[in-house]
Amino acid sequence: MKFLLQVACNFTEAFDTLVDAYERIGESIPLVEQYRALFTGNSHMDGALAKIYEDILEFHRRDLRFFNLPTWRQIFRSVWKDFNSRFEHILEDLRRHKDLIESQATALYFKQYQVDRQMFFEKLNHLETAERKRKYSEVLHWFSGADALLDHEDICKVRQEFPNSGGWLLKQPDYSSWRQDDVPRVSTLWLSGIPGAGKTVLASLAIVNCKEDVSASTAFFYCKYNDPQRNTSVAVLRTLLSQLLKYDHDLLPWCYDLYLNSGQLSLSSGDLCKEILKAVLTNGDKTFIVVDGVDECDKKEAKLLVSVLRDMVNACDLQNPGKLRVMVVSQDEPDIRRNLSAFSELSLKVIGNEGDIRRFVDAWCGKIQDKFKLEEEERGYIFESTCHRANGMFLFVKLIMINLYDQVCLMDLREQIRPEKFPPGLKEAYERIVDRINLRPPTELSIARKVLRLMTCAGGL
Repeated sequence: MKFLLQVACNFTEAFDTLVDAYERIGESIPLVEQYRALFTGNSHMDGALAKIYEDILEFHRRDLRFFNLPTWRQIFRSVWKDFNSRFEHILEDLRRHKDLIESQATALYFKQYQVDRQMFFEKLNHLETAERKRKYSEVLHWFSGADALLDHEDICKVRQEFPNSGGWLLKQPDYSSWRQDDVPRVSTLWLSGIPGAGKTVLASLAIVNCKEDVSASTAFFYCKYNDPQRNTSVAVLRTLLSQLLKYDHDLLPWCYDLYLNSGQLSLSSGDLCKEILKAVLTNGDKTFIVVDGVDECDKKEAKLLVSVLRDMVNACDLQNPGKLRVMVVSQDEPDIRRNLSAFSELSLKVIGNEGDIRRFVDAWCGKIQDKFKLEEEERGYIFESTCHRANGMFLFVKLIMINLYDQVCLMDLREQIRPEKFPPGLKEAYERIVDRINLRPPTELSIARKVLRLMTCAGGL
């Protein structure tokens, strides 16, 4: 009690509310000294007294948990309003204990009282759960986040064929520290690379790796060009909020009040997004955020998004270094590089993904050799020709391998791999695939195009 009053003494509204609560509790507790004789050797009255202590401890347990939150002043009204119904029931329970003691209840009455009390709280818990679910659903609808989980699952399917690809990323010192250390070397990472290098697949690998830390929250987003739900800073922040809210329901009443007062069917204010995100991140535990394809947003939106993420990391680092860890994945463009100057860079150009590419091409060359009964010399020629032209582009080698494997006969295959016909770059490899897709029957055309879109979105592998 003393601790709670000391914490609340500098916040008039909270102090007055607590004093009023203690006054009401005092009015509901019987004069135990007056009924001392009832408790001697009477297990039923002992039980009633124990229930009184239980209710008082429950009140203090909830209050202590709330006043220990970093944001309790900000969310006091919203949370106390939600707790007030529970407090009224605690008072009612105390009054029932008082009546029980004062009426010197019989054992039969006490037994029935226990049954009624259990049913009463089961019903109350059910109502509270239903109300919380309703508010959670309405707040999620207000956030209107994109379905990043569906995007993530699609990308992970691309990686299933070669699940060990990208393992080198997890061993990079800066990434390993960012992911595992209590206080990482850096809280912000930038994974950069050329188009088609497999950055999106590496982002999905990092997301899966972060999710393995069950003590932390993980939120992520895949940006997409020309999709308003996936290429603006507000769209990204709304989706991150949708994912993070499930980890921290303490802020649900406050978020619900913001929703009611906003007058917006969907959250569209960038400033309000930032306010909510800051509260969620500072109030929660360790959090990982991975955002892929920032270069898919226009320059203004990309700059704004990076600025928000950087500010959030700085705010959390002041509170607890390493509490928030952000990884941004994008192409290496001048504007992006300027915006991410404070981030520690993991460059695919420097680190290299040649090992993954060669293993990938080798596996596909084996399939092509088996299908067309190739000699080792031809298999080796395809392998070296593809790897030599890859220049770090997973998408390029994926398109080459699929095109060669899909040839109808050995003669067609040999025509495709002639030096003057072998695609020199990504554009030509893509055109070969498109030409073959357009020759498919109408029933297969839409499926083939969908697969190609997924491949190019994922960056190849």
